Amino acid sequence: MIRIFILTFLFLSSCGKTNSDSKTDFNESDFTQAQGIITKIETGFSYSDEFKRTYHYAYGTEADNKLYGIEKNSDLILNVDDPIIVWIKITDRTKTFIAQRGIINKKLLAELKNDDESRAQE
Repeated sequence: MIRIFILTFLFLSSCGKTNSDSKTDFNESDFTQAQGIITKIETGFSYSDEFKRTYHYAYGTEADNKLYGIEKNSDLILNVDDPIIVWIKITDRTKTFIAQRGIINKKLLAELKNDDESRAQE
């Protein structure tokens, strides 16, 4: 009887171990920060995921041209024209994600906002 109890305990304790989420496994030194701004928001609803938002954003650094990114199925709550900090992978500049709301470069933020407003008027 004790053997069954011990085997059951060992089996159940090993069942809860899972691999860590790949979205959170990253080395901070592989990324650089850039100023960004939210340009468009799409909101979808499904019964399994509830509300998930897709954010379109523009970002850049002083050395780069303005770039665009998309973050799908995000739990973040942001509005259009919110300033954001975007993390860019150093080895592959097409891999980006929104790190947080914030301002790291006011001059670049103003340029991104002006570019977005002029694009919307066209």
